Amino acid sequence: MKSNELRIGNYYLQDGEYRKVDANTILDTMQHETTNKCSKITPIPITKEILEKCGFEINNNQAKTIIDDWLYVMIDIDKEVKITISTNINDFTEGLHPVISILHLPIAFLHELQNLYFVLTRRELEVKL
Repeated sequence: MKSNELRIGNYYLQDGEYRKVDANTILDTMQHETTNKCSKITPIPITKEILEKCGFEINNNQAKTIIDDWLYVMIDIDKEVKITISTNINDFTEGLHPVISILHLPIAFLHELQNLYFVLTRRELEVKL
């Protein structure tokens, strides 16, 4: 993980435990980057289980959620995780409109989903790990 990908509050794995990023985590990651040493922290891959812990409804290989009754998020979970975001629920059934939708943005890790959620809502994604 790179220090510029992390925000305070992001989750990561270290020694098999889920932990939250704090200022020291970011400083430690920056030090490892400058010395070309491997960091002990690893990103949490997005899985069906992780998405359930984020409040997504899972159906086969799709996860869906509605944020604040206006933002619709669908994540395809297959070999590569892809996220689709829209402001109109009908986009998911009638085809996506490029002005109001983000289509198939590849994401792989929980911290990326947390960061995207924060950018869209200015709130932290609730994750129950």
